[in-house]
Amino acid sequence: MDQSLPLSYNQSPINNKIMEEKISAKIWPNGPILISGEIKVVYKDGKEEVKKDAHFCRCGHSNNKPFCDGAHKKAGFLDE
Repeated sequence: MDQSLPLSYNQSPINNKIMEEKISAKIWPNGPILISGEIKVVYKDGKEEVKKDAHFCRCGHSNNKPFCDGAHKKAGFLDE
């Protein structure tokens, strides 16, 4: 079963341009969420970073939050 979730167009100013690229999210079984497309990540300290095709942690064990570092495998993370 394809768990890809189409999202709407992102029209936020990033790097002094307007983005009009479709982005999508895919939930990997027992793993991270893959966001495909150019996105702006805003950290809790206010720092901003533009990323393309980022894997976000769902298990809570990553040492590189909010991004996945593969720790879900060692932790035995199951999504159900």
